[in-house]
Amino acid sequence: MKKNTILLFPIKKLRDITFEIGNYQRGYKWGKKEILELLNDINEYKEDSGLYCLQPIILKPTAIERQKIQIDAETIEIFAKNEVIDGQQRTTTLFLLLSYLEFINAIDSSWKYEIDFSTRTRSGVFLKTKLHELFTFNIDALQDSDVTERDYSNLKTANGLWSAFIMKHKDYDTVDVYHFFVVCLFIRKWCEIMLINKGSAEGFVKKLLNDVKVIWYSLDSAMNNDRVIDVFLNNNKGKIKLTSSELIKALFILDIKRKEVQELADFKVSQFALEWDAIEKSLQKDSFWYFIQPNEDLYTEGTRIDYLFDLHLNKKAQDNLFAYRFYEKNYNYSTGKSPSFADEWEKIVRLHNKIVDWFKDSELYHFIGYLTNAHIKNLGQIIEKLKGKGKKDSKKELKTFIIEAFKKEATDDNKKSLQDLQLGKSAF
Repeated sequence: MKKNTILLFPIKKLRDITFEIGNYQRGYKWGKKEILELLNDINEYKEDSGLYCLQPIILKPTAIERQKIQIDAETIEIFAKNEVIDGQQRTTTLFLLLSYLEFINAIDSSWKYEIDFSTRTRSGVFLKTKLHELFTFNIDALQDSDVTERDYSNLKTANGLWSAFIMKHKDYDTVDVYHFFVVCLFIRKWCEIMLINKGSAEGFVKKLLNDVKVIWYSLDSAMNNDRVIDVFLNNNKGKIKLTSSELIKALFILDIKRKEVQELADFKVSQFALEWDAIEKSLQKDSFWYFIQPNEDLYTEGTRIDYLFDLHLNKKAQDNLFAYRFYEKNYNYSTGKSPSFADEWEKIVRLHNKIVDWFKDSELYHFIGYLTNAHIKNLGQIIEKLKGKGKKDSKKELKTFIIEAFKKEATDDNKKSLQDLQLGKSAF
């Protein structure tokens, strides 16, 4: 075979392939907008309008087994098991769509492929054992207008249904599964309106399997894990939808793999990935998130852990990739600089734990929550002011901030009452 294989073939040729999602990959992020746009695009496609092609899927073979596929009159061999370097969002979404079409008997199971997750194992287990429950869950609350009006920002009903679903599946309350749920929710409703009610499922399936093409780019030459992650970084760092923290995560894992023997590296990568996911999960809880970051217009890409990196590095520039650029510049192996990312990650963990501790303390919670939500102090300023202080001194400092803020707003009529202002345990 050639060093690299580049092919263009329809979705139906992906059958019997196994895609493995690597530990450096971002979580699954597709939502209402992305899935409805894809479904409508496929449905509206006409053969005479030209080639319908998805973005490339970049792969690294992980096993020697090959299978033969036929494209037009040519028989080609491809590897049957592959690590996805770029294309996780597309391969996962197509898997969800094909799974639902199989559920409604619009396609046979033989048209599907397999997905495995190397570290986000709960995501893989959910897709293998629980996905059918997304297809049987009651979604009567979702209206036709939630799909037809194409208001992608309205997720009120979807989030309400998610809350009801996860009450019965608490072990799968993860960011990945939330996005699986939302995408499947809108696949179901869209198919009900556009295919089932109109009896046009057969035509849509034909377009999906035959007319929708993927660019298969396989790095067939033997590549070590370091090189794979380098390809991932180089291919993704210029893309808007990949956030700073997701690129940093790949850098951290690359550092571990470069410095440790394989067995120890695998253990440390798994430990790191679990810690990362746990922190991201805690930040996805709105009660905690809006306590520390009340601006709804910031950090809307879904990976809220970006904020922790920006806090740690005292970000001031208006650059969504500020933290990644910092690490890429200062931890560059080509320049001979090779400090440990593990030390930096430990600082992020400690920062997160400190904020969680504040969140759980009733007085600190109310003092900090008031200061951030009233835009008197942002969390970065609070962290800097409280550096090195214990809880008692921290509370005293925060009370001073609040009193000073009241004084600035004081009028002649209320100055006297401000002089008597006492902030004790019952003040908020």
